[in-house]
Amino acid sequence: LAVIVLYMLEPSVTNIVLVLAITRIPVYLRATRAEVLEVRERMVVQAAKVRGASYWRIVFHHILPLIFPTLVTIAT
Repeated sequence: LAVIVLYMLEPSVTNIVLVLAITRIPVYLRATRAEVLEVRERMVVQAAKVRGASYWRIVFHHILPLIFPTLVTIAT
């Protein structure tokens, strides 16, 4: 895929970075999904649901802070 895209586009650093980013997206998505599925079963998230927290509050205040370190370590 990377060779085909670079063949179609002019070879430059920007295009190489773009191709590498696109080809790595499935790895990030798979890791993120697995982590979210694990975190959403934790008692903290369950308690937030019981207390009536909105979907966005649960995502931004309970799930995202727990999965962010994993995403950062995958990126490096």
